[in-house]
Amino acid sequence: MRYFSFFAFVLFAQFFYAQEAVELELHFTSCQKPRDSVFVYSFNGFYFEQELAGPVKGDTVILALPWTKPRFAYVGFDSNNLKLFVVGLDKRILIEGTCERMRNARFLEKDSANLSYEHLKAEINRLKTAHAKTIWEYNRVQGDSLAKERVIQRMALLDEQKLSLLKRMEEEQPYFAEVVRLNTYLSFPVDTKNYPDERFFFAKEYFHFVDWSKEDLDYMPWVYEAWKAYAETLCSFRLPEEVHKALILEQLNKIPAATLRRQLAYGGLLSALQRRQHPSYLFFGEAFSKEYAELSPKAVEQVRSQIRRLRASMPGAQAPDFEGLTPEGDTLRLSDFRGKVVLIDFWASWCGPCRKENPNVVRAYQKYKDKGFDVIGVSLDRDRNRWLDAIKTDSLAWHHVSDLKGWRSAIAALYGVRSIPHAVLLDREGKIVAVRLRGLQLEQYLKRLLGE
Repeated sequence: MRYFSFFAFVLFAQFFYAQEAVELELHFTSCQKPRDSVFVYSFNGFYFEQELAGPVKGDTVILALPWTKPRFAYVGFDSNNLKLFVVGLDKRILIEGTCERMRNARFLEKDSANLSYEHLKAEINRLKTAHAKTIWEYNRVQGDSLAKERVIQRMALLDEQKLSLLKRMEEEQPYFAEVVRLNTYLSFPVDTKNYPDERFFFAKEYFHFVDWSKEDLDYMPWVYEAWKAYAETLCSFRLPEEVHKALILEQLNKIPAATLRRQLAYGGLLSALQRRQHPSYLFFGEAFSKEYAELSPKAVEQVRSQIRRLRASMPGAQAPDFEGLTPEGDTLRLSDFRGKVVLIDFWASWCGPCRKENPNVVRAYQKYKDKGFDVIGVSLDRDRNRWLDAIKTDSLAWHHVSDLKGWRSAIAALYGVRSIPHAVLLDREGKIVAVRLRGLQLEQYLKRLLGE
């Protein structure tokens, strides 16, 4: 049995361990179709895992949960529509909602820990919004020393509020204090701690208040969220890959190996790296796969599958061949373009940034088309007429294909496309040279490959 699994059994109010159990009572105000069972899940950083099940009797379900230590769990009829709740702080949890909108269900006990958690979450979000606003103001007034100082003073006041909230939670509810720790990042301009710039301050201080030795961090979704936010921001710094990996490893290695909290951290980290299609995904994906091969084989298979897709669409790899239908109904194959430098341009008529980028591609195409450069536009449209109108309006005089399936495009899936515009440049041998090229970057690469 994996380390993060419990015995999946249902306890009811009359069970002989009832005095140690937490009673979960669900009341449904409406259900459009009959439901036989409700399920309690945990989240391991990669998917929701079913822990318990109980029968639905009328419009009520009563479950006795076997967990006495505080932890987060989820309840619902399937893993796509769940209500998050905290176990182990109240003897009774009372929830009311509809079957179809479990995530919007509400807690009915006025003095419950779950209501306190929702208030805490609102306060954390308020502080984060205020922090983001001061950062924006700070960047805007760089040339005005007086205004800059006023913004720094507001940052300092916000930092005091964050620390005050942490102290209050430590006194009132230590379990929730761990949530606050994961969400407490102080302002660089207030105390730089002698870091040269905020990139390294952020990389090394983001988890400053977190003690990764605490078992309370297991089953805590905020570990996943914090690591996802951390990795997203680090990616935006565009650091050299080796520096990027070293900074992440320094923080990741503070978490005890083979624990659920470390798996949650890996989940958030890999989610962010995958979204950014960052090359570090391969390194950390392999590391996770090796460490959790026996502990979490299903999650490891998900990661290995993504590694295979990324390797097929990263610089240096042979571009996966594909075929698609042109506007005229002919079949176009990528392999027919071997010997040319080719740009595979993923776009759509409804994509504003794509339409703004089109003039740059047109300019590059006109400049290099006689030197062996060609473009294949792969549209993520669903409406044929809008697709053809955009081709004509933007003067996209190159090859086009689309299966008119939008984000379900088979070619987009083959190349791991998660956002558009997304450009993939191939050399004459069909190998990937660069991805996500924008603006003048494309012309710079074409100049290297084809000359002036």
